[in-house]
Amino acid sequence: MPAKSIDGILQKLAEIIASARKDRNRVGYFAAFYSRLIVRVRDGIADGVFDDGSRVERLSVVLAERYFEAVGLFNQGGRPMRSWEIALRANRDFWLLVPQHILLALNAHINLDLAVATVASGPADALPKFRADFERMDRMLSELLEEVLQELRQIWPALGAIDPLIRGPENSLMRFSLNRAREHAWDLAHELDGLNAAARGPILDRHDSQILAIAEAIRNPGLQNVPLMSVRLIERGGVAETIELLQ
Repeated sequence: MPAKSIDGILQKLAEIIASARKDRNRVGYFAAFYSRLIVRVRDGIADGVFDDGSRVERLSVVLAERYFEAVGLFNQGGRPMRSWEIALRANRDFWLLVPQHILLALNAHINLDLAVATVASGPADALPKFRADFERMDRMLSELLEEVLQELRQIWPALGAIDPLIRGPENSLMRFSLNRAREHAWDLAHELDGLNAAARGPILDRHDSQILAIAEAIRNPGLQNVPLMSVRLIERGGVAETIELLQ
């Protein structure tokens, strides 16, 4: 059953997290991260942080449902958008670090799905009025990602050794930048605004192909793999323990 509210999103995320912990499935990494983000958005709506809390909640529901749809389709043997497919297939890869798993999911979530959800959450041509709330949501995401990376460094100090790869200028990890992703999503939302589903399809396919290159760079950053793999070998704890840490 589709989520219809913030509480519904949290319930469905809790189900994914519980299943992932039981099955030791790394899909739980992003789900745990995402749950923390949704709690912040919920609290922000309640505290009046946003100018249009109702639209923020509608956006959150549409955005989450695109994630749930991708996970469900993948689990049933189907093929979601390619940027989601590479992120979900990567959950089987032992060698990827926790930040790589989170950023692979964020790549599809922000670069592609956020634009769709932004347009779906309000009337056509109303985007300019929503820009401030859009940026507030982005700041919440950026702050949470920084907090999670800091928490991971405290548990696995060796992650500090690869900070230049994770936190380089205009580059959170191998070509992924939240700043660029946010602007890409906003520009794509303008491109989609006012179009019907049939007209949006080819545009989304084109952008999916473009951000697939970013996903490939996150998953396989070439020579940068050597230090990343070295850190992976000394990560402590199993998948279930890591999911619990991220919650």
